[in-house]
Amino acid sequence: KARKQMAEEQRIRERKAAEKEEELKELKRQAEQARIQAQKLMHVPSGFKVTEEEASSALVDAADRGDASKVLELLAARADVNYSKDGGKGSTAIFKAAWKGHLDVVQ
Repeated sequence: KARKQMAEEQRIRERKAAEKEEELKELKRQAEQARIQAQKLMHVPSGFKVTEEEASSALVDAADRGDASKVLELLAARADVNYSKDGGKGSTAIFKAAWKGHLDVVQ
């Protein structure tokens, strides 16, 4: 009886490990899709990798221009809303938009 229980517990552990592996694959797929979307939004040729910093920098630029649709797309691609181009000492995307009066971007 103990062997049956041990075998069942092993099957449960293996099933849980397989589920976790599938979850990880899905997260990696989603991250790759977000990276590709960010490249498209910034008009980067395929084959080049876009870093989180580059996507976040593009977010600051779009907010500064008042480009609300680009801001939404970059946010959907997980650009960092707290990013500032001078190492955290300066203007974030929301600050730039507010400073220039782009209320649609701020909202």
